[in-house]
Amino acid sequence: MAVAYRARVNEALRRYHVQHYPRVARRVGFQGTVLVAITIDPRGRIQTVNVKRSSGRRLLDRAALQEVYALGALPAPPSELRRRRPSLTLTLPMAYGLR
Repeated sequence: MAVAYRARVNEALRRYHVQHYPRVARRVGFQGTVLVAITIDPRGRIQTVNVKRSSGRRLLDRAALQEVYALGALPAPPSELRRRRPSLTLTLPMAYGLR
């Protein structure tokens, strides 16, 4: 159950993330992966977002936080996960790479 839910959240983030690579970062060639911790409530609303591991570029770190907050909500966790605690924290990578 948790693996399937994580895949749904990753897909929701990926769809939004692909469209929001920071222009300045793209222009100067910044790349990296930001590891973010996202805490959501039982309905999937985003409560907090923190950088757990920096990309090494403050611009990318801030962009990752802004992107997650801009979503406002993620898919609601399944009832099996909600029963355990009132909020759920997921730690996920957000990769910024140029092709």
